[in-house]
Amino acid sequence: MANPSDFFVSVPKIRPMLNVGSLFDVQSGSYQVGEHGEHILNGGYPHFLGICGRANTYKTTVMNHFNLSATERYGDVFNKAGQQSVCLVYDSESSLTPARIEHLGNFYPGLKGWDVEETGAVLVTDNNGMSGNHYFHQIKEFAKAKVKDKKAILTTPFIGKDGKHLTMLRPTMAGIDSISNMNIDSVDAIYDKNQIGDSKMNMEAARVGAAKSQMVIQIPKLVSSSGFYMTMTAHLGDEILDDPYAPSKKKLQFLKQGTKLKRCPENFTFLTNILYNCMSATPLQNKADKTPLFPRDSDDRTPGDMDLQLITIQVLRSKSGATGLPFEIIASQRDGLHMGLSEFRYIKERKFGLDGNDLKYALSIYPDRLLQRTTVRGLIDNDPKLKRALEITCELCMISQLWKGMGDIVLEPEYLFKAINDLGVSWDVILGDTRGYWLPKELEEHEDKYFLSTIDLCLLARKQYYPYWWDDYCKSKGMENTLKKQFA
Repeated sequence: MANPSDFFVSVPKIRPMLNVGSLFDVQSGSYQVGEHGEHILNGGYPHFLGICGRANTYKTTVMNHFNLSATERYGDVFNKAGQQSVCLVYDSESSLTPARIEHLGNFYPGLKGWDVEETGAVLVTDNNGMSGNHYFHQIKEFAKAKVKDKKAILTTPFIGKDGKHLTMLRPTMAGIDSISNMNIDSVDAIYDKNQIGDSKMNMEAARVGAAKSQMVIQIPKLVSSSGFYMTMTAHLGDEILDDPYAPSKKKLQFLKQGTKLKRCPENFTFLTNILYNCMSATPLQNKADKTPLFPRDSDDRTPGDMDLQLITIQVLRSKSGATGLPFEIIASQRDGLHMGLSEFRYIKERKFGLDGNDLKYALSIYPDRLLQRTTVRGLIDNDPKLKRALEITCELCMISQLWKGMGDIVLEPEYLFKAINDLGVSWDVILGDTRGYWLPKELEEHEDKYFLSTIDLCLLARKQYYPYWWDDYCKSKGMENTLKKQFA
């Protein structure tokens, strides 16, 4: 009998996505089992991510978060493992600077104190230095060089169908902001040779659309074969019909009738792995005095301050998760997206994993840290254990609500806290010495935190999972391994 494998090349079991934070990872991800029985969340940053929205809806802020979070975790910025990745940013609107990226990066613990130029971790290009088509050509040339570099191959914790670890090319993060405003040389030539209103200027729209369509159609194969993780933003606007009485056609199921992507090819809507719509942004203020709802500190009490914004995001399409359900994140106009604060608001709105009253409360799995509306932002910025506790609690909440099939595994935070204590495992270890995001093995060797996903934590509490690193951890700390006795 003929064997199909003799005729066709099969794809890997999964395509690794980079973890960038609970609210994005769980929305788009699924758990995969590793060689030690650990559960690895494969979600977050896909190879080709699209972000669209109207003006002032923080598309660039969201793009920057994806690239900075991935750069912090997978970029090896300080070259600990000799596997440094780079983040490439193309700014078609001539407003972004390396200094701005450097400032935003300081709010990611692994990038704090970095120097963008000294580390070489981020390279910003704009349309004054390169046209859009030239920039894309150089990305292709860089991708070819990466593929030929055998030192760029990394080992992931994901297991393929042959039982071996899947490999990946050293990730390169990239952002194009925006495709709507990206200039093309052939179109610029039309601008240079003709005046506004000339008949030859009518060719401009067709030329732009064709060139960008040709670019987008190449991206899926390009990025997936060369280890690129690319985000591209696009502007949304009202659709203008030649016949105002003719009904407009919806391009996407969840895109509002009468709106369209501006100066953006149609294939952008179906070739992106995930397409987010930043639907709106509204100031987060205390209703009583119009000061920031979550001030940085006691001095951050200026009435009318609109720095803190609540951004509503909807998944317009996804090849790895559900679509249509909006969710909200919090961003500072000055300091960028605040994942910890977004996680806090997510669980508070759903009354999940918090004990106390409306004024003072604490996380069920971190009861020693008392929280208030006016102090929580500063505490998150300065307490890594609180950030980890928020991440775990938010993931528990999201999984219990979005993944109904995991109901037999996920535990309520109150029960989880008690069960881990009953095992004799310190929550200081869980919150202080573990991380929830996966890493390639080459980077993990230089990481000081141990991998423990939220599902693994629940299985540990159920005595159904023994952390593969626990023996070494106890030995390194000079601790008695009482946990092993319970799994004997």
